[in-house]
Amino acid sequence: MDTESDNTIEKDDAQLVCFLWGSHEMGIPIIQAKETLASRPMTRVFLTPPFVMGVVNVRGEILAVLDLARLMGLTPVKYRQESKIIVVKCKGRKWGILVDSMTGVKSLADGRKTEAKELFPQAPVWLTGVLSYDGVSIGILDMEKLLNTEDLQSMLKTDGAFSG
Repeated sequence: MDTESDNTIEKDDAQLVCFLWGSHEMGIPIIQAKETLASRPMTRVFLTPPFVMGVVNVRGEILAVLDLARLMGLTPVKYRQESKIIVVKCKGRKWGILVDSMTGVKSLADGRKTEAKELFPQAPVWLTGVLSYDGVSIGILDMEKLLNTEDLQSMLKTDGAFSG
């Protein structure tokens, strides 16, 4: 199930992998999440943007770990024992996404999804919607669009270490 052409969440039975960035609960389509890792030793890489936390070794594969909350202007994730790394694969490249904690898997069928542009006309392209679920609002992220931001693309062009 490694097809990347159908990574959207248009179906009512779609599920989200949900997590916290500070007090913000977010979710990504389960099809974009490959696995979740417990916190582990991370190696810092010099001369990388502040949102690059470092690299980790996952079964012999080196992954860049990103703090996308920092990239989006939210409170940076504090790397601690409870932190998790969500491995995502977009456009043939794997990334580790640092999150404060996991909140579970939620089904779109159990909540009410509203398009982001309906709630926030200036919503960034990577925020595709908001799921209202048991009185909680969960921002729905499109990882392909988020990982295609100018900051990340310029890093990939200038640093062969992250060319995946």
